[in-house]
Amino acid sequence: MKYSIITPTYKRPDKLIRCVESILSQKRNMENGEEVSSFDFELIVVNDSPVYDYSFFENYLNKIKEENLKLFAKIKYFINEKNMGVNYSRNYALDYVSKDVTSDYIIFLDDDDWLSCNALETANKVIKNNLNQKWYVSNLAKEDNTSFTKNKTNKNIINYFYNYLLLKNFSGDVTHTIKSEIATQFRFSNKIKNGEEWTYFIQIPHNFFYYDNNSKFTNGYSTEGVNISMQKSYGSNTKILWGEINSFKMFIMLMLREVKVLVHKFI
Repeated sequence: MKYSIITPTYKRPDKLIRCVESILSQKRNMENGEEVSSFDFELIVVNDSPVYDYSFFENYLNKIKEENLKLFAKIKYFINEKNMGVNYSRNYALDYVSKDVTSDYIIFLDDDDWLSCNALETANKVIKNNLNQKWYVSNLAKEDNTSFTKNKTNKNIINYFYNYLLLKNFSGDVTHTIKSEIATQFRFSNKIKNGEEWTYFIQIPHNFFYYDNNSKFTNGYSTEGVNISMQKSYGSNTKILWGEINSFKMFIMLMLREVKVLVHKFI
């Protein structure tokens, strides 16, 4: 099983190194000195801050190259010509993966997050036990192992549109692991630099399979901070997204936004 891990980065070379280390140090399940369930990976880093000093990270890459050329070959490092936004960077990586016929699954991982030591091994086991699924979701957690992800449905098969966006009985940031042939069919909005990731995930025509595992960690995420950031760009983003409607589901979400704006305006 080969995982393509997509990591956009912006002015955080130190945190990016922690992120990369968490991938390179993934534990494998061994019995009697032999690997029981193997996995492979490639890390696609897209630097969206071309004028920012990333020499610290680039020196780190050079050290890996000197010590382990095979491991270094798994890291693909690209630099945007100018600041384009996280959505553009993710799309750039998706374009790259779409040409890689050996990739089985895509994982989205921000530069200030890191994987648990057994994230890929656990994903391997879950996928092998649930092969009919195309999209897997696990938890984002704090350093103290407290999960941000909340599942109030008491189910493992979750509908992103109804449960996550409309009913909100599944909430919090998560780790997405999506079949590459599915994930590369869709793109994030290039017209919006940051945020509105839901417009990408709403296009995926599958329910996701939720497994309760803290596979990704962060110390820079707070629901309050995310909400404030979203509110600042809420109006302008909505106007842009009206021109990018690609499904009836997206139309419904934008209509609900307009209703929400009107309610707040007259209350």
